[in-house]
Amino acid sequence: MTTGERLTQLDLSTISLAMDIAHATVWCSMTTVDAKGRPRSRIVHPVWVLEDDTVTGWLTTRRTPVKSAHLAANQFVSLAYIAQSTGFAYFDCRAEWVEDAAGKANCWNAFLEAPDPARYDPANIWPDGPRSDTFEALRFTPYRVQAARAEQIARGERAGLVRLG
Repeated sequence: MTTGERLTQLDLSTISLAMDIAHATVWCSMTTVDAKGRPRSRIVHPVWVLEDDTVTGWLTTRRTPVKSAHLAANQFVSLAYIAQSTGFAYFDCRAEWVEDAAGKANCWNAFLEAPDPARYDPANIWPDGPRSDTFEALRFTPYRVQAARAEQIARGERAGLVRLG
């Protein structure tokens, strides 16, 4: 698939499955790469939005020195959701810090509007809202999404795969 092409029904089905698994699993492993090419994983809680054939992931966070250095050296991340009872979903993405107030508000609202159990109110951590001094947002733009339910894999079926952009 190239930029500007519409997603097929199969693509949309795979992306919807990946989002369902992600939102049901809630927590995932985010892997970044340092300036020397070494991977580092951490547990994070992103949410996903599909709007007009565009998939966007959001993460409420703080700018830690390690995360900042890794993303400055390499803006690509891998987000892996693995749950025995539901299956797996992988989102390989370009990550970027959100600098503008409108973008930070979009991130904030994505968490308020996410389906349970992924939904939470970021005000529990940042009572001053998205303009809080320590509130940061990361936007994930996937270039590859892969997903399958556990029972599909058990039957020997292939996982769904969508390449974006």
